Amino acid sequence: MKKIAIEEHFTTEEHLDHLQLILQKRYPSPEVVEEERHLGLELPFLVPERNEQKLASLLDLGTGRIEEMDQAGIDMQVLSLVSPGIQVFDAATATKLAKKMNDRLSEAVKEFPERLAGFASLALQNPEDAADELERAVKVLGFKGGLINSHTKGEYLDDKKYRVFLQRAEKLRVPLYIHPRAPSPAMIEPYLGYPLLSTPLCGFAAEVALHALRLICSGLFDELPARPRSRAHRLLRRIAREAALRSSYAGRCLW
Repeated sequence: MKKIAIEEHFTTEEHLDHLQLILQKRYPSPEVVEEERHLGLELPFLVPERNEQKLASLLDLGTGRIEEMDQAGIDMQVLSLVSPGIQVFDAATATKLAKKMNDRLSEAVKEFPERLAGFASLALQNPEDAADELERAVKVLGFKGGLINSHTKGEYLDDKKYRVFLQRAEKLRVPLYIHPRAPSPAMIEPYLGYPLLSTPLCGFAAEVALHALRLICSGLFDELPARPRSRAHRLLRRIAREAALRSSYAGRCLW
């Protein structure tokens, strides 16, 4: 039986440079600097003196990564851009970087087709462009689906403006991996008294759970026509049904 790891990430020097601009408050858009003022809480790997080896591993899409996979007994990695991906940038920059990151990952997959596969980076700041890039990534680059680093500027996929994107994913019949990140600006304040709580210790799980439940309550899984195609998807629908049985409010919310 093959061991396929899907919680596997990469980055590039260009991606890191853009993240550093936000952290250093030198990003061209002051609005982005303000929106992402707590970004440092979820980017400890950007401190080179403490994470030199981690950074080197994230940047390595070549033989070094394959050697690490061999040592760990991993047959294949499905790679995605490290959180928070490109969802923290302005729309124009994010759209441009999405294509660059996907093209770079595609080069690595072509070099090691038996060992690497890809989830697309997607600039949800512009849902229609994200839909087009997902289609390009799947049909042209051969990616397996897309990865969403949960909220985008505090917004979640249940928002109606993202329907065009979700409908395209449904049409392509590919999965969307919702990856956790630190709580959104509207959610993070109670965590800041103990900043470590906003990390995988607590905040990541709370944030992505909220996202999943918002999708359930939105009726999205009834609106899109295809039947669930994964165990996780079936589990979400089961949770929705259980919620409806236990609460008349939940019933109104879901159906």
